[in-house]
Amino acid sequence: MLYDFSLTEVELLLNWQSLIECAFLNKILPLLTALGNYSLLWLTVAATMLFFPAYRRCSLAIFLAIIFCFLLGNLCLKPLIDRPRPFEINTGVFLLINAPTDASFPSGHSLHAFAAATVVFCANHKLGATALFVAFLIAFSRFYLLVHYPTDILAGIALGAFLGLTAWKISRILISKLGINCE
Repeated sequence: MLYDFSLTEVELLLNWQSLIECAFLNKILPLLTALGNYSLLWLTVAATMLFFPAYRRCSLAIFLAIIFCFLLGNLCLKPLIDRPRPFEINTGVFLLINAPTDASFPSGHSLHAFAAATVVFCANHKLGATALFVAFLIAFSRFYLLVHYPTDILAGIALGAFLGLTAWKISRILISKLGINCE
C-alpha cells in the first residue's frame, strides 16, 4: 500500500502558511489565483497572439496544451486519483476563496499555467520568462490558499511543462500540414 502523504502535507502547508501569512498576501493571492481560473488568462494570450503571424504557432501550441491539460488532468487524473483537498482533511481551515469542488491531484491551475508558459518560453525566451514567473505565482497561490498539496502543485508543474513541450512540437507539424502563415 502506498503511503498517504496527505496528513503530512497538510501539516507542512499549515506550518508554511503560519510563517508567511500576511494581510498583503491574503489580498493579492486570491486575485493571482483567479488569473488561472478556467485558463482564461492563457486563452486570452493565445487568442491575442493569433493577430501576430510570428506568434501563430505559439497560439496554436497554447490552445493544444490547454486541451491536453484538460483531457489528461481534469478528465482523467483528477477523477481517477480522486484525492481530497487539504481543507477537506483539515476542516478548521478558513479559505480566502470559494472552495473548489473537484479533486486535488494534480493542481489544474499549475498544470495549465506551466503548460502555456512553457509554450511561450519555447517561442520567445524573454516573454516566456515572464509567463513562467506568472505561472509560478499562480502555482504558489494554490499552495498559500490551502487548496492544493505541494505534491499536487509539483505534479501540475512537471506534467504541464511536459504537455507544453509536446504541444510545441506537435504545433510545428500542424502548421506545416495546415499551411498556416507564421511569418
